[in-house]
Amino acid sequence: MMSHTDLVRALVKPGADIVAQMTAETAHVLHMAVGISGEVSELVLADQFQDDQNRVEELGDIEFYFEGLRQCCSAQLIHPVQKSISTTGKALTYLVITSGQVLDLVKKIVVYNNPALDHILESHLLELRNALDAYYRASGIHKRDAITNNISKLSKRYSKLTYSDLDARLRADKE
Repeated sequence: MMSHTDLVRALVKPGADIVAQMTAETAHVLHMAVGISGEVSELVLADQFQDDQNRVEELGDIEFYFEGLRQCCSAQLIHPVQKSISTTGKALTYLVITSGQVLDLVKKIVVYNNPALDHILESHLLELRNALDAYYRASGIHKRDAITNNISKLSKRYSKLTYSDLDARLRADKE
C-alpha cells in the first residue's frame, strides 16, 4: 500500500499546470475568494476579543472582496433571504461555513479547470450575502459603517485610487 506522503506527491496538481490553465478572470476570482476567506478568519479573531473597531474593519474588507467577486460573475443578488440568527456566534459560524463553501467552489472552477460550476457561484454568493447580513443583524454593526470605513482606509492606502504593490505593502492607512 502506498503511503499518504507518496500518494499526495503523486496526485497533487502541479502549480505550473494550474498557472498554465489560469486566465486573468480565474486569477481574479481566486484572489477574491481567498480574500473573503482570509478576512472572515480575521473577523473571527476580532469577534473573539469583542473588538468592535476591528470587526468593522474586517467586515469592510470582506465587503470589498465580496463586491469584487460579485462584479466578476455579474451576480445581481436581488433576493437575499433574511435568516433569523440571534447570536453573533451562530452568525459567525454561518459566515465561516459559507465563505469556505465559496472558496471550495472557486477552487473547483480554477484549480480543477471546471467552468461548468460557474453558474453555481451566484447562489453561493447569495448565501454568503445572507450570512454577512445575519452577522450584521446579530452584532448590531451596520453594513454602511463597514463600507464607509473601508472606503476611508483604502483611500488613504491608495491615495491615487489605483492599485500598486508598493502601496499595498506600505499600508499608509496604518501609520
